[in-house]
Amino acid sequence: MRPLKAGLIYFLLIFALGWVLGPIRELWAVPQFGRITALLFEAVMMLIAMVVSSRWVMRRFNVPQTLGSTIPMGLVALAILAPAEIAGVLWVRGLSRREYLASFVTTSGVISLVMFLLFAAMPTLVMLPRAYIRAHNQRPSREEETRRVNCMRAAFEPRLLILCPLAREWSFLVSTFEASLHVERLHDFKIEGAYIPDWRALVAPGGHGKTQFAVQAQYLIDQFSSVELVICAGAAGSRAPELSVGDVVVGTETVEHDYRQLFATRPLPRFPGHGPSIDVLRRLADGISGFHVAFDVIASGDEDVVTSERAQAIRDQTGAVCVAWEGSGAARAALFNGIGSLEIRAVTDAADKEAPQRFDANLPVAMANLANLLRLGLEQSRNDSQSYRRARSEPSAM
Repeated sequence: MRPLKAGLIYFLLIFALGWVLGPIRELWAVPQFGRITALLFEAVMMLIAMVVSSRWVMRRFNVPQTLGSTIPMGLVALAILAPAEIAGVLWVRGLSRREYLASFVTTSGVISLVMFLLFAAMPTLVMLPRAYIRAHNQRPSREEETRRVNCMRAAFEPRLLILCPLAREWSFLVSTFEASLHVERLHDFKIEGAYIPDWRALVAPGGHGKTQFAVQAQYLIDQFSSVELVICAGAAGSRAPELSVGDVVVGTETVEHDYRQLFATRPLPRFPGHGPSIDVLRRLADGISGFHVAFDVIASGDEDVVTSERAQAIRDQTGAVCVAWEGSGAARAALFNGIGSLEIRAVTDAADKEAPQRFDANLPVAMANLANLLRLGLEQSRNDSQSYRRARSEPSAM
């Protein structure tokens, strides 16, 4: 839509200038200097106006500096100019269509035709030099890029990864944190992230589905050897009557319900939640108002559960109070690296036929509650660590 709107405004600016310069050319410049000279003077002024107008319009409407945006912008402007020009020739100047077409074989007609083509091409022409400079002067070499990423990695030593499956969940979570904490946005890795220095926490999208979540978790663990705990934080569908929209479930255990073996009968894979973190959150749970915090089993599997019958079957199979996708992916990546994992889910729906609509409507509230619980838990953990360090540094009373 931005190239379309920009093309319209670009046309209006140049067309308005043409209506002003046209009478001046015909009534003053042509009698004084002749038609060809007058047309050339007008062409120079129109070219300057095209350059200035196209640059201003692209900045004003944030048109991407790419061929896929500037070419449509110019074509839209030309598509509007062509009928406007024909209408002016037929109705204002009184020429027939045959006379108008015949004028293009004259010198003045060739000048006009060239101006039409430059008018359409100008957004692209003014973009190309800047794109070339950015591509060749600002693009770092592979060695420079590696050095820059290594410096960035050294500047951050997160001990905690908070990964949200969906970009929307991550966006809501980070926005809530930014309201009360110093958050540094990171754009220098394959995955966009946000670093919270006070907690030494990196918050990033984990990807949709167990496999993608495990891949992105492993990528970040490889980047930061300081990571000690991975938290999977997102939305879930509830199967427990005591849980309502906005309530938060801290996973004492994550069960992979879609791990099906037909050659042998074995229990479903189960991954215990990080005990020390669960203990901290239990101490805080009773003092939280506005939503309920439950500590129970969470089911994990790559399946949209949108019927009550299927949700109940998973509950009977696993004993889980809510169902989501990616938790076991996070747990497997953490287990592979010998670090802790914890799944925390906020309820958006009842895992029934209304789940898709309720998910969209309730996600902001659910993620805000999850963010508040994380904030309280991590601040408590930080305070406990500081108190422990102070106690160790104080001289003994003995």
